[in-house]
Amino acid sequence: MIGAFRDAEASGSAAVDFEGQNIDIAHVKTAEGVIELAEAIGL
Repeated sequence: MIGAFRDAEASGSAAVDFEGQNIDIAHVKTAEGVIELAEAIGL
């Protein structure tokens, strides 16, 4: 999801459809935060 958004962002889009869901920067920041937390606690 993050990669799909970054690809779309590089093309000038502010959002992308990913697996039927509309993804924007807020979703990406949340996902990155969850990943960071998981890594911090060793998951």
